[in-house]
Amino acid sequence: MTGEIREPETITSNRNLGNTNDENSTINLNSYDQLNNISKDQLQDFLNKVMQAIRADSAKQAAVLQGESKKQTVKLTCAVESLRFEIKRENERLAKSGCKI
Repeated sequence: MTGEIREPETITSNRNLGNTNDENSTINLNSYDQLNNISKDQLQDFLNKVMQAIRADSAKQAAVLQGESKKQTVKLTCAVESLRFEIKRENERLAKSGCKI
């Protein structure tokens, strides 16, 4: 069902079917109305599950970001070391040629 709103379905009890309660009691099967009947414990349980899912997803995203950060740190460290090596080599070359820095 995609975005379809239906009229509520109802079931009316009948004494002949073994129901010993009110003859005219009605059960509403509309899912929107059922949301109004959720207990405090059910709501708390649902919210706890949602928060656990959010925390798990956040932890996964943090781990991915941390991994990417480590990769970038390694790349930057390599680039800095490469530049240091090139500067050192250039300084040695200049020193051999008699130029002062």
